[in-house]
Amino acid sequence: MSKLCVRQGIPVLCLLMLIVGTLPVMSVAAAPDRRVVVLHSYHQGFKWTDDIVSGIKEGLKDYPGKIELIHEYMDSKRRWDNNYKMLLEGLLNYKYHKMQPDAVILSDNVAFEYMCDTGKHVFPGVPVFFCGVNYLDPHDLKDHPNFTGISEAVDIEKNLNLILQLHPHTREIAFVVESTETGHIIAAHLEQLQEKFSGRLKLSQFTDLTFAELEKEIAALPHDSVVIMSIFFRDREGSFLEFDESARKVANASRVPVYCLWDFSLGYGPVGGYLTTGYEQGFAVAGMVMQSFSGMLTAGIPVRYEPVTSPKFDWQAMKKFGVNASQLPPGSTIIGRPPGLNEQFQGLLFAGVVVLSIFLGVSLLYTHHIQARVRELTQKSGEAKNAAETVADGEQTGGAEKL
Repeated sequence: MSKLCVRQGIPVLCLLMLIVGTLPVMSVAAAPDRRVVVLHSYHQGFKWTDDIVSGIKEGLKDYPGKIELIHEYMDSKRRWDNNYKMLLEGLLNYKYHKMQPDAVILSDNVAFEYMCDTGKHVFPGVPVFFCGVNYLDPHDLKDHPNFTGISEAVDIEKNLNLILQLHPHTREIAFVVESTETGHIIAAHLEQLQEKFSGRLKLSQFTDLTFAELEKEIAALPHDSVVIMSIFFRDREGSFLEFDESARKVANASRVPVYCLWDFSLGYGPVGGYLTTGYEQGFAVAGMVMQSFSGMLTAGIPVRYEPVTSPKFDWQAMKKFGVNASQLPPGSTIIGRPPGLNEQFQGLLFAGVVVLSIFLGVSLLYTHHIQARVRELTQKSGEAKNAAETVADGEQTGGAEKL
């Protein structure tokens, strides 16, 4: 066909046709199908984990090929012992030994530690991308060159300074921290801040308690205290509460303001703070996977260590403890805030403009229809008049011929 085209003098057109004809093949070659396994430390329905899932899906949606995304939930908040770990390894090994993924995403510390230990035998040599790993020590990666990802760093110091700004008479801040691996990491980081705030604040911890004991301790705090709700989903006796129940229980027991470090606690009693979000963690780690799929080696994708937080607050909790919106950091998000007069007026104005636009549109259509009808009637009237004149002229002519 190309020789025929050249003979007809249109070689450029033929060249374009040949290029277009090869595009589907080129696209398929550039974007092979991929399989990604996401190993979650916790369970489906846990808001932090669900937000990470949403971020991962959003971050991978623009991949030009097909991605088979498989989620495995370790459910470690409900149970995590040696027998459980052994059974989990056997299950994953049986499931994936003949269908290895192109990438593994790890969600939170338990999944990260598991992959560093026994999980590496389940997914040998597979690129690993982690998120939600609290305060990652770079030395933890020295034996894992195929690992990269996001270190989840809640900004405790920034929140302490925020509380002192909003509540300048505060003398004690009590941290609610559960006795889990993530809780121990947060507690250790808190101890590092003790010296920095010495003389300004007393930093205490509520941990290794039952939920009943925790409520009692919080209720007894003096009036110049503030509570920071970090994580407390499983108590000393092994009882488990979801994120909303836990935050609500702490806030209801407290006579003093309660702040938080993660956005999943907002809306259930805490005032807010500089918050870490699961969605951002998932979206960021998905971007690293996309870099890998574009040809970048895992070793060339740097780990992100810096904390990324957003100032978010709850309107009802702010009112309860006298926090004015003008005191908040620039760019703060306030949930549950009723619309002000300006916003209400803007809404009414917008509705009025819409109604008026519809009315004007209908009026213009109606006017156009009337004008068209008038033109039609005028035209018909003119045609009738012309016809009548023609008949009259004919009659006059006929009469003359008879004479």
